[in-house]
Amino acid sequence: MTTKQVQIPIEVTTTSKVELRGLEVRATAGALPPGLRGHLFVLAPVGSPGSPSGPLQDAYAHVFNGDGMLYRFDLGEGGARVTSRLMRTPCHYLDEATARSDALADYRFLNAGFLRRSDRLGLRNQLHTAPMPVRFPNDATERLIVTYDAGRPWEVDPTTLELVTPVGRRDEWAAQMLHELPFKPCLTTAHPAFDPSSGELFAVNFSRSLRNILQTVPFVHGTTALGRSLRRAARSAVSTLRRGDRLRDRIDEGLDVTARVVDSLGELAEMKDRTYLLRWRGDGAIERWRLVTPDGRPIRIEQSVHQVAVTRDYVVAIDCSIKVGIPQVFGAGPLPGDTGRRLWRQLLSRPQRDMTTVYLIPRRQLVRGERPSPGSRDVVAVAQRLVLPMETAHFMADYDDPDGIVTLYLGHSCATDIAESVRDFDMSYADPDRPVPRRVRGMIAVGAMDINRLGKYRIDAERARVVDAKVLAARPFTWGLALATALRSPTWGSAPPPARLSQIYWTSAGCYPELLTRFVHSLYEDYPHRMASLEELRALHREGELIPSTVFRVDTRTMEIADSRLFAPGEMPGTPLFVPRDGAAPDDETDGFVVVSVFTPEACELWVLDGRDLSKRHCVLRHPSLDFGLTLHAAWMPIIERRTATYAVDLRRDYDPAIAHDPRMVELFERHVYPHFEPPAAADPAAADPAART
Repeated sequence: MTTKQVQIPIEVTTTSKVELRGLEVRATAGALPPGLRGHLFVLAPVGSPGSPSGPLQDAYAHVFNGDGMLYRFDLGEGGARVTSRLMRTPCHYLDEATARSDALADYRFLNAGFLRRSDRLGLRNQLHTAPMPVRFPNDATERLIVTYDAGRPWEVDPTTLELVTPVGRRDEWAAQMLHELPFKPCLTTAHPAFDPSSGELFAVNFSRSLRNILQTVPFVHGTTALGRSLRRAARSAVSTLRRGDRLRDRIDEGLDVTARVVDSLGELAEMKDRTYLLRWRGDGAIERWRLVTPDGRPIRIEQSVHQVAVTRDYVVAIDCSIKVGIPQVFGAGPLPGDTGRRLWRQLLSRPQRDMTTVYLIPRRQLVRGERPSPGSRDVVAVAQRLVLPMETAHFMADYDDPDGIVTLYLGHSCATDIAESVRDFDMSYADPDRPVPRRVRGMIAVGAMDINRLGKYRIDAERARVVDAKVLAARPFTWGLALATALRSPTWGSAPPPARLSQIYWTSAGCYPELLTRFVHSLYEDYPHRMASLEELRALHREGELIPSTVFRVDTRTMEIADSRLFAPGEMPGTPLFVPRDGAAPDDETDGFVVVSVFTPEACELWVLDGRDLSKRHCVLRHPSLDFGLTLHAAWMPIIERRTATYAVDLRRDYDPAIAHDPRMVELFERHVYPHFEPPAAADPAAADPAART
């Protein structure tokens, strides 16, 4: 088989920004099974203003760069209908206004990797990552939150899909830098954790110092390592050179001065290593704790915190494999031409860290947290820290943690770097003399550079040590490991999670040679945890050996694959979600359905697979107008009702202090933002989407 026969479905890279309202989606194969009733929510990036056909609107766009489109599939005996709505945050309206006005070019947003930023306005909050149902103790109805890694979460009305309010005021969230920007860079958790038993929502909000960010640059990282070597050499010279102690002191002094200069520049830009654990109870102010290690040092995030998990006694956060550094923040660089852009990226890009740093925060510490206000003093919480081999993007945790033993299930994304995208100046690894195909530019450059793995770790949380570990690698299933789902995971509003997860479903993309560039191959050819040899990779990518996409179930008690399904060539699964059968036993982890978005050479589809037998496909849902592109995460609500919670952030009071210095900016907010976010009127059931009524 040649590589031309193994192409990524083009439906992954294109999408429609047309909003749908109660569109009937018919089954083109099979029928909706009895016992599947409720509402599936799926988020996907669909491009920014000025991109008519999806996220890939310019040479430096990443497929993750785009406004979120929230899709709701209403499933039941009457069939299936889909409604969708763009997540129109305040920055979305200003992105639209500035994109079409040359007079506002100074305020315009531009792409920077998977981020989108404006020098005058700040960072876009694109809300395209994860929908999350929650139900706090005083709530009359279940609520829905949508999230993004670089912005505040927002609450959505589940019936209308309209944004209602951000979670927290601007001053309750720490910024990466430059607080005066109205849309301040706010690095946070795209997967908060909700505990229905306590009614608490947990997230992490962090910032990185200038020195921390600069160390993502290979030269600076090498210089830092060189500095450590020079210090060691100077100390050893004391015993062999006259006045060796003076040499040591001068080297130490010079390196310390350099570090202080970098830190001072970072201070001027308000860039510090700060990591906060946040707790919110659905109303009122957010509580937060600044996290430190047991010896009092601040927790220093080196890449990002994409996800947290909650157990009965601990909150767990990981420094994950989604790297954010200079190339992701500052774009294609100043050097002209393809050669210049390749050189700029080569100079500034490092591989992701080949390890997972885990932080465990005992919940018993969280008695009273800071509620941020001007001049307030941080309340500190101690986090235990340990490092596991191999990197991780997503994970799950057992809720039970008997005797302080926390059980984690990690998806090890070995040598799989979703921060790197296929760019227009990239050369193909599979066909080294040719540029990458135009059809995949902007896609994640994840042509396989090693087989991925699944790990189960039992950790003594108080002592920060691994009690035992099991790691699974299986061909073809863990090639291109993607997303996971399990019973009531990550959250189902008021439904309690299982005490222990014994069954987890995963999807994998397999291997698509056209997604591997020569640059990404060079980043990971010396990967230290390599399982697949470079010779095997060469055979996969250049000789066209097929590794199909899969969906499979892992029995976590044995860490073996208990069930699986292989997709045909050219078919790729997107977002999976396990939905219990209506009437299933509350603790049955397989009596239900795996609903998964699937991309084929012809269409975007929704497949309903049997949770106990993945080879059994109940039905395929498709419509010519349904074109959702690369989906990210999903959630399920058995019943939806109009939002009745009264919590709301007053956006005028929120933004006015940050824009008062610029009359033009004040005018922009008055014309394009505030009219869309007037204080909500009393809930009117008749105003809800008729297609959403349950």
